[in-house]
Amino acid sequence: MGALPLLAIGVIEKLAFNTSHFAAMLENRLSGGGEEAFTMPGSFPMDPMTHLTPERFLSSPGLWIGLAIAAALLAAAVRLRRQQGPI
Repeated sequence: MGALPLLAIGVIEKLAFNTSHFAAMLENRLSGGGEEAFTMPGSFPMDPMTHLTPERFLSSPGLWIGLAIAAALLAAAVRLRRQQGPI
């Protein structure tokens, strides 16, 4: 049931615009985004530690957007829990 809206967005995007940007973004989010930290554009490292670029990973907007969303959801959970009372 939870995957149906995501699938619908992908199908509508493909039909309306003939693109798959949403699917690519979703795949990147679900795979963890590790390629942001370990690869350089246009190269294929043999050893993952060869091209470790933490500044590229830390400067990616996806990381900071994800952290902001996580902080907002955590704050909402704390607020809701405080309003409920004891379990």
